[in-house]
Amino acid sequence: MLGNVISFGRAVTPQFLVPLGQKVADWLVAAAVNKKHRQALPLILDYFSGKTPAPEQQEVLDYLRKHGFNLFPYEHLHQKTPADVEVHLDKDNGLSYVLLDGKRLYYPADTSVAAIQRGYCDEQLISQHPESPHRYLTSDFNVGPDDVVVDCGAADGNFSLDVVDKVKKVYLFEPTERWQKPLVATFAPWKDKAIIVRKFLSDETNDACVSLDDYFAGKDEAPTMIKMDIEGFEGRALASAKRLLNAPNGIRKAVVCTYHRQDDEKNLGTFLRECGFQTNPSKGYMLFVYDDDVKPPYLRRGIIRATKN
Repeated sequence: MLGNVISFGRAVTPQFLVPLGQKVADWLVAAAVNKKHRQALPLILDYFSGKTPAPEQQEVLDYLRKHGFNLFPYEHLHQKTPADVEVHLDKDNGLSYVLLDGKRLYYPADTSVAAIQRGYCDEQLISQHPESPHRYLTSDFNVGPDDVVVDCGAADGNFSLDVVDKVKKVYLFEPTERWQKPLVATFAPWKDKAIIVRKFLSDETNDACVSLDDYFAGKDEAPTMIKMDIEGFEGRALASAKRLLNAPNGIRKAVVCTYHRQDDEKNLGTFLRECGFQTNPSKGYMLFVYDDDVKPPYLRRGIIRATKN
């Protein structure tokens, strides 16, 4: 999620300014993102002006009028702040980390303490708040000891770290170079059951990319659950797992982000239902305005949870 925002900011930041340093680059990213927010806010409010929004929509509009734009437009999600996040340093490997339920979640060495605090607050305290529209797991949709989980778009690995001691095995797909050393450090205590795969997920297989069907072809175990948050490429990655999604002994649970693209809730939901799944969107809305397909009504469901009996 945060990676999408940063990617947008970097895309519109003049490249000749980036070498000025991490702090300047971060400032430029924040400025670009804030500009996008200022542009989006009046469009959203104007669209609903004169209309009678549903109560769920009205809650978002009330937040926007009071607080301005936010990816998560709900007051109850912002009780914690980055200042509440305690960052530690592991002197043995030179990496900083945050404790997630007593387990160390490591970050790249070039990440400032402030950036770690912001990232953990956004990705865990807010995004995975029990009432967040981006919450992956619930009391009714959860992992079990026999699950083989595929984490598509692992980034810092917070989802996998949360479930690693509750499942049989977890595969983390994360191609980004800067996350490799932190992921190895984070999952060192579970190196026999946490497999880090440095590949992009796609509907084709080559040196840089792999399809899920190809990756798991011929393996002794098949995944039972996928979590997918890959910056708008969820459709292609789901298509790459069509055999696994349709197999009698294949994937039985899927949680897939739908906020990256305007029509993903509809399109990805249709695809999963055609594969025999029952689907339910998360409650509430997210405001994601960093893609090229932003249009009314602007409010997007965060994820779809899908199950198959």
